[in-house]
Amino acid sequence: MTLATASWHWLTRFGESGIVIPMALVAAAWWWWATPSRRPLFAWLLLLGSAAFLTLVTKVAFMGWGLGIVALDFTGLSGHAMLAAAIYPVLARTLASPAAVPPRWAIAAGYALAVVISLSRVVIGAHSVSEVVLGFAVGGTASLVALMLETRHPPPLPKHWLVLGLAGWLTLMPVVAAPSGTHGMVQRLAKVLSDRDSLYTRADLHRLRQPG
Repeated sequence: MTLATASWHWLTRFGESGIVIPMALVAAAWWWWATPSRRPLFAWLLLLGSAAFLTLVTKVAFMGWGLGIVALDFTGLSGHAMLAAAIYPVLARTLASPAAVPPRWAIAAGYALAVVISLSRVVIGAHSVSEVVLGFAVGGTASLVALMLETRHPPPLPKHWLVLGLAGWLTLMPVVAAPSGTHGMVQRLAKVLSDRDSLYTRADLHRLRQPG
């Protein structure tokens, strides 16, 4: 594996559910505890959960029943792209001190990181362009709505221990953590719901829809 390839595989780990969801829950708990302005938090969590559910549905629908879009090479929303776009902008805004980093810069940095993570999914061959773009759009919508509400209900000022703790987590986990097992869980769910022994693959998407 070349250095460039290894770098993309390292970057893609920043979108794994086992790494980003714990950070989102810690940030949400801090927001809940530190301020009564919880409307953006509720909206974010609701939209994040809805985006995750939609992503799951598209994946199970293809794996279990072969429901995809051959013209777009689409077999389900990219979970990495969705989670990155839904979480990192809000997380960056929550952790950034307005006195040190303008909120717009923090939000832009969060979306920029989400774009890089999304791109990594295409580069390493895990997803097609359509799956990444649509996953990013779904997750980005969730974070954008929460951030629009946040302009009227700002998050609590971050504490140094919170920033350092999450920064340490984000630095270490992509290197030392075992790969998240969510893909295997989705596969097992698709098998149970569809009552199939073997699941549909991307190759099936194109083969089953060839004329004749």
